[in-house]
Amino acid sequence: MGKHWLFEPGRRLTEEGRSMLMKLDRLQQDISTMIDDFTRHMTVRPPEGAPAVNVDLYRDDGYLVAEMELPGIDPQNVELKVYEDRMTIKAERIQEKKVESKDCYCSERYFGKIARVISLPVLVDPDGAKASFKNGVLTVRMPEKAEVEEGGKKVKIE
Repeated sequence: MGKHWLFEPGRRLTEEGRSMLMKLDRLQQDISTMIDDFTRHMTVRPPEGAPAVNVDLYRDDGYLVAEMELPGIDPQNVELKVYEDRMTIKAERIQEKKVESKDCYCSERYFGKIARVISLPVLVDPDGAKASFKNGVLTVRMPEKAEVEEGGKKVKIE
């Protein structure tokens, strides 16, 4: 097998070199697309030391229900967005009384922002979603979308 040179004498790219670089560029684009697709709906990591937003997901009479514990968080400091296949939650626990570090013996509670993206196991109708907040628990009821048939919809040709 002979040597393949990327460059001709005088540092010009050969035809083989151009072809190889184009293939590498396409491979890089494909890998980037695969990584983006794979990570699109992954959970957003909370800041170091931040509590996780624990969630229960279950079906109830045509609805997908999500219950999340948000103790000590004012509902006014919660942002919830529902999409067909996921929901995002951002919240902030604000420290009302600042204790000087020299006067503090122990500080285990977290104050600050938390966020999470939750992939939904079924498609939902975001327009029909309703949320309520009681005793530190956020409950979101989302109507399930009708199943979409694989392979598209057959259209009559006139």
